[in-house]
Amino acid sequence: MTWIECAVIVLAGTGAGIINTVVGSGTLVTFPVLLWAGLPPVAANVANN
Repeated sequence: MTWIECAVIVLAGTGAGIINTVVGSGTLVTFPVLLWAGLPPVAANVANN
């Protein structure tokens, strides 16, 4: 994993945390980012739970 992918995942996680605080739908941000980073769909789904 490159440093750019790591930075995007950290930023997406921070953004998802902020969104979860307000409306509770941060998975809409983190799931596509994890798929973009190359995780299989099942692993990305498990990481979101």
